[in-house]
Amino acid sequence: MLPKASRIKKADFPALIKTGRNLSSENFSLKFSPLLDSHHISLFSVVISKKITKTAVGRNKLKRRTRYVLSKNFAKLKMGYQVAIFLQTDLLKISYPNLERELLTLLTKARLVHA
Repeated sequence: MLPKASRIKKADFPALIKTGRNLSSENFSLKFSPLLDSHHISLFSVVISKKITKTAVGRNKLKRRTRYVLSKNFAKLKMGYQVAIFLQTDLLKISYPNLERELLTLLTKARLVHA
């Protein structure tokens, strides 16, 4: 689980959506931008619409899975970014290793992972 210090604050979210760069894959979409303080840890947010999964149980499960991928690989992620991860499809049917691989590939394409 990501600690609260690693999550984007509600007040900062609109600025990220407005000015952040966009990158997408089959199941994920990223919005990211550098923080003013590049020595600060990166901040993350996971967003899933009710259109994707109707039940709160399903949405929360997908958020937990996504946050676990981030926390498991937190040491590999670059510092000084804000990243919003949007889930685009119902990933409950996709196995965890495939979800992890796709998310890490997308983060690598965005150059948010150390080589």
